[in-house]
Amino acid sequence: MGIQQICVIGAGISGLVTAKTFVEEGYDVTVIEKQKGLGGVWEKSRSYPRVTTQNTRDTFGFSDYPMPASYPEWPTAEQMRNHLHSYAENFGVLERIRFQTEVTNVSRKTGERPGWVVTIRVKEGNGDETKEEKHEFDFVLVCNGIFSFPNLPSLPVKLDIGSSIYLDINTFSRFLDINVILIAYQKEVAISKNQNSVPYNQRTQQNTKLEHQTLPPYPTKFTHNIILIVYILITKFKKFIDKKNNAQA
Repeated sequence: MGIQQICVIGAGISGLVTAKTFVEEGYDVTVIEKQKGLGGVWEKSRSYPRVTTQNTRDTFGFSDYPMPASYPEWPTAEQMRNHLHSYAENFGVLERIRFQTEVTNVSRKTGERPGWVVTIRVKEGNGDETKEEKHEFDFVLVCNGIFSFPNLPSLPVKLDIGSSIYLDINTFSRFLDINVILIAYQKEVAISKNQNSVPYNQRTQQNTKLEHQTLPPYPTKFTHNIILIVYILITKFKKFIDKKNNAQA
């Protein structure tokens, strides 16, 4: 039958690990990534200033390719990108990635050698021009994650505003010298408060935040001497603790 052709959609963490595993097994692997760089949610255009991992360096690294010991306990987005780039390069995945290439269709192929036909749209140069290509593979693995499209809410009230947009985390400068209303919750509100201190976002005319209820994403009754709060993420356990504390109040 010969070497089987593998298509991996997405060059985030799961896509890179999947590609690396199939490369090691001797398959011919092609990774398709629509962004300019690898990393998924850690790709440069998707990382807001000063963001770090929510897990510590040792728990976020790969068992067969740990993060450098020189990295801080919570690596930055840039360090994550550098580590993923090094990982892909070390295991022979980097040269197999087709960047700025979007999958538009995947269809089943029948016949003597069944498989899949993947239709892609390839961006050419720095302009908006694209070309369409079709490629055949024996297997297709979808590793594009769940964060590719913004989930925009339908508001129960009508706001008399000039325009509404989904916040692009790398274009805060667009909000200079204009009135801004932010409807957000928990992490988004925390990020916006943090961004108020950065130079390019300190001159908006007015910043208004609408919050239904803001709760810290960790149990509030724990003693810091017992449990380090930064190790506790948003979980159902937190809601259980709050419910118990409210009942005792």
